[in-house]
Amino acid sequence: MLDLWTDLIGCLDLHIEHARSEADNVSVFEGVSQQLDYHRVFGGQLLGQFIRAASLACPDKTVKSLHAVFGREGRAGEPVCYRATRQHEGRSFASLTITAQQPHAVLASSSVSLHAVEDGPENQDCQAVPALLDETHRVELDLIPWETRSAEDLNALTAGPPRFEVWMRTPPVDDELATALAAYATEHRPLASTASAQSGAGARPLLWPRRRSHRRRHARRVLRPGSAAALSRRHRPMTQKRSHIAPNEQFGEPYSRI
Repeated sequence: MLDLWTDLIGCLDLHIEHARSEADNVSVFEGVSQQLDYHRVFGGQLLGQFIRAASLACPDKTVKSLHAVFGREGRAGEPVCYRATRQHEGRSFASLTITAQQPHAVLASSSVSLHAVEDGPENQDCQAVPALLDETHRVELDLIPWETRSAEDLNALTAGPPRFEVWMRTPPVDDELATALAAYATEHRPLASTASAQSGAGARPLLWPRRRSHRRRHARRVLRPGSAAALSRRHRPMTQKRSHIAPNEQFGEPYSRI
């Protein structure tokens, strides 16, 4: 079996099954599923592949935001087919709807907004990014094959704000993969930030005596790229998860650009 990092990079290498034509305005891609010791597809894989499908469908633009709805579980032994339909594409903006499906069902659907990189004044509004955590805050997170640091205690049983923050540093990658890897990571422990708001539950959902199955919505906003390190900040009420990647421009070590 491949190591987790090599396997993940291979999953993000989507193959073109059908190129867009003027007649149908649809592109179709296929990606393999991760070789995990589990029978279902990890949701982060779908998010990363959504990003890659959008980037391949509109190669002259970058992903600005993504909203995904997870409907059915995927089968880990089967590839996933991505059907990207262009709703609009101009010189500056584009919007796509993408479905991820396997023979038995549609697994998830997403709406993606893209924007061409342009020169000019820049402004973005996000919460202040704290200083990078030191080595004492390194944590090991399942399914995340790169360095992570966090001040959050996933084992704490006291109730707290429904948020989770983690610093990430991947091995060197091309810029075209960085956003997909960040999207993959934001699906880690999807119920963690919700559980942290429940007294006695902690941030690890597996501690709950019962969990109800539910459809999840994932909204992700991509802030301006180009920094050396990346902070993944998650705020998740009970009905929806919102994640964004915030840059830290004061840290100068060779972190990959996420």
